[in-house]
Amino acid sequence: MGLDLYVIHSYGGKLSPQEARRWHDWFFAHGRDATTFLYAHDEPSPADFPAINEIARRARPVPSFVTHTFVPQLETALFAALPSAFSVTQAARARTAGREQWIYNGVRPFSGSFVVDDVAISPRVNAWIQYKYGIQRWFYWESTYYNDAQGGRGPIDVWREPINFSNGDGDRLNGDGLLFYPGRDLLFPAQDRGFDAPLPSLRLKNWRRGLQDVEYLVLARRAGHGAAVDRLLQTLIPRALADETADGAPVAWPEDGERWLQARRLLADWLTRPGDPAHVPSSLGVGPEPRSRRWARQLRAVPQRLGRRRLALLAAGSAAALLLLAGGALHWRHSRRQRRGRAARQQPPR
Repeated sequence: MGLDLYVIHSYGGKLSPQEARRWHDWFFAHGRDATTFLYAHDEPSPADFPAINEIARRARPVPSFVTHTFVPQLETALFAALPSAFSVTQAARARTAGREQWIYNGVRPFSGSFVVDDVAISPRVNAWIQYKYGIQRWFYWESTYYNDAQGGRGPIDVWREPINFSNGDGDRLNGDGLLFYPGRDLLFPAQDRGFDAPLPSLRLKNWRRGLQDVEYLVLARRAGHGAAVDRLLQTLIPRALADETADGAPVAWPEDGERWLQARRLLADWLTRPGDPAHVPSSLGVGPEPRSRRWARQLRAVPQRLGRRRLALLAAGSAAALLLLAGGALHWRHSRRQRRGRAARQQPPR
């Protein structure tokens, strides 16, 4: 979780006013700089709002947290939105109202994701997005999801089975909620690595690299290179999040690791060489999307835009049209044969 963060009752809980006062007083005395909150509810619907507001009132002065886009109807102090729903404008409204909106998990193309079948640098991108858009915290829901409780499949051999997450909605994800692998494995002894510590994934290491990149960005800005930092951010992350990205669009950032390594070398050069680093190579960014790729992407997005019902109706209509065309072609062919036969019978013998 981090040394400056403590969550009370992860994924939903309550505090009595007396319990809330004890939590608040202890952290005020021993961890005044820590961010402490009650996790009131996970991904609520509007029908849950009245109960959440009651939980939030009883938990004061401990702030309450909910995984939902900021809405004034909720009395929680802290919100976290998925990247596909995170609006910079809405986050500004939250701050104006004395609240805070964070972000959680990852959804392409609005952000990088954390699943195994995404490109390796995807988590690295998220740290740059967080810095560019001034998001205070990025919450990830789980890091050792070895037991597929939501899908009812029980313990998963994560060294052999990539799909560790499933649920009743039909989602089946590779490595979701899985950033550490077990060094020791008593449930699946054949996969025991004999290592008395968790083993980090490449996705976790790439997320760390992104956080290190951000430290370089901060140092470069402090060294007087703020304008160059802004140009670099705009070159590598021209668009992200819900305000600037549409579902089904390609990601706006480069997906090969070499360009991100080149960006870090550039930042190091700015810190070690005097003068204003006015030049940011445009080659670091992503060029225009090829026309053939854009057409293929738009074709793949048709089912999602139409929806299942409309797509089924379209398919049925297309099938009916094909049947009519086929029937018409057969009728025309049969009629043509009949005409030829009549014409042959009417010709006088030679």
